[in-house]
Amino acid sequence: VIVAALDCWGVDLSISKMAGMFAMAVYDSVDKSLTLLRDRMGEKPLYYGWNNGCFFFGSELKAFKATNLFSPTINRNAITLLLRHNFIPCPHTIYEGIFKLPPANKLVVNITNHTVHVLPEKYWNLDHSFQDEFEGSYEDAVNATESLLSNIVKEQMISDAPLGAFLSGGVDSSLIVSLMQGQRSSPIHTYCIGFDEAQYNEAEHAKAVAKHLNTNHTELYVTAGDALNIVPSLASIYDEPFADSSQIPTILLSKMTKKHVSVALSGDGGDELFCGYSRYQAIKSSWNKLNQPSEKLRAAIQSNIPISVLKRLGKLARPNLNIESLERKFKTDNLLRNSRSLQEFYKNKVSYWSQPSDVVLGSREPEYAMTANHPEVLNEDHLKLLMWQDLNWYLPDDILVKVDRAAMSQSLETRVPMLDHRFVELALSFPTAMNTRHGGAKQILKDVLYRHVPQQLIDRPKQGFGVPLDSWLRGPLKEWASDLLSPSVIQSQGYFDSEVISSMWRGQIDNENNGFELWGILMFQAWMNEHEY
Repeated sequence: VIVAALDCWGVDLSISKMAGMFAMAVYDSVDKSLTLLRDRMGEKPLYYGWNNGCFFFGSELKAFKATNLFSPTINRNAITLLLRHNFIPCPHTIYEGIFKLPPANKLVVNITNHTVHVLPEKYWNLDHSFQDEFEGSYEDAVNATESLLSNIVKEQMISDAPLGAFLSGGVDSSLIVSLMQGQRSSPIHTYCIGFDEAQYNEAEHAKAVAKHLNTNHTELYVTAGDALNIVPSLASIYDEPFADSSQIPTILLSKMTKKHVSVALSGDGGDELFCGYSRYQAIKSSWNKLNQPSEKLRAAIQSNIPISVLKRLGKLARPNLNIESLERKFKTDNLLRNSRSLQEFYKNKVSYWSQPSDVVLGSREPEYAMTANHPEVLNEDHLKLLMWQDLNWYLPDDILVKVDRAAMSQSLETRVPMLDHRFVELALSFPTAMNTRHGGAKQILKDVLYRHVPQQLIDRPKQGFGVPLDSWLRGPLKEWASDLLSPSVIQSQGYFDSEVISSMWRGQIDNENNGFELWGILMFQAWMNEHEY
C-alpha cells in the first residue's frame, strides 16, 4: 500500500495521508535521491549521518558497525545529556556525526553529488496543535475524545497476528483496554507484571480492572532475581547508553506478553497530552513562588554566601554529613534559584546531574529540545508549556525509546493509539482548565474512562513503573556496580572525573540515594563493555 501510494502521489502527499508509526527510507530512481522519514510523534527510531565518506542510515546504530565501514568516535557532549536526563535526547547520539532524525521530519540525500540538506525539514508541526482552541463545552470535549479514540483503537486492533494490551490499572491503559473490549464480543488479552514490594506494585489494581471488563488477564509476579537477570542485556537492547531504570520491568512485561500475543496496545501519551503528571502543578507552584519579591531577595542573599561557610554550617548541624553531597545540593539549589525562565527551571528540576559538563571530561553540553524556543502562545499557560516540553523531549526520547526497544527485543510489536496525530491535535486543543477541573489532572480522560469502569477502581495516587534501584545497588548489584565504577577503570577510559564518581558511589553505599544519578554512569560503562571500547 505504501509503495503504491508513493508511486501515485509522491512522498509529501503520501505522508500527509498516513497515520501511526513508521520509519521509512524512499529511493527515487528518477532523480537519484534518498528521502528519510520518521513518524510524527517519534514512535519508531531512525538514525543517519556521514562517516568515512559514507552515508549511513538505519533503525539501529549497531547496523552501522556491522558494515565494517563505520569508524565510530564517542560523542562526549552527548554523554553530558545522558547524565542530565539518563537518556540522550534527539538529535544527538552517542557517536559524533551520527544523529537521530527528529519526529515529523524528512531528510533528502542527493545520491548523484553526495549532498544532504543541511537540516531535516518538518512535514507536520506539533506546535500548530497548541494554537488551536477547542470551542465546544466540557461535555463536548469528553464526547469527542471518546469518539475519536474509539475509532483509532478500532483501526489499531486490525492485525494478522494475535493481539492484546498492556494493563497497569492506571487511567491510560485502562481506557485503551475499555475501548478495545467494547469492540469485541470475546475477552481481549491483557498483561501486567507485579512486584512483591508494595510501592512498586500495580498488579492488584490491574486485576480489578480486568475483572470488571472481563478480559483474559495474565499477570506475572517477578522477583528481584528475575529483574536483575535482565541487567546484562540492557546495553545490547538499547543500542546506545539508556538509563531509565523502568526499562527493566518493561522488558519483563514484553517478554511475558510475547508468550501469548505478537501485538500489544499501550496507553502511553495520556499524561503528556492531558496534563497528567503531578510534577506539572508542583513545578508551576514552585516557579511562581520563586518569583515572589521576598523569595528573590532570599535567593540573592543565599547565592552570595560562600559555599565554604554553608559547608561549615551543615557540618555543625549534622557531624556525619557527606560534605561532597552537601556541596552538590547547594550548587543544584543555586541553579534552580537563578533559573531565568520556567523552561530553564523545569530542565534544572528534572536533571539528575545539575552540571554534567563538570563531570564529563572535555565536554560541552549541546542544545536540544529542552533549550529550544517554544511557541509564544504558551507564555500565558505554564502547564501547557511543560506539556510541550515533554512532548518534544521526554516522550519521544525516553518513554517511546524505552517501550519500543524493550518490545522489539522480544519480537513484540507495540501500538500507541493516543499518539495518532489526529488524536494529538484534538487533545492539545483542549483548554488546560478542562483537564485540571476540581484541582485534578487529565480529567477529560478520566471522565471517558468512568463511563466504562467504576471510579473507585481508578481513583488513587499515580504510581510510576519503577524498580527499587537504590536498594539493589547496595545489595545484589553492588559488586557489578563496583567493578564498573572502579576508579582505575574510570581513569583509564578518560571520560569522567573519577573523584566525583567515587564520591557519589561512596555516598550510595553509605545509604544516600544516588541510584538514579549513578544509573546513567553504569549504563554507559556497561555499554562500553558490550561494544568493547
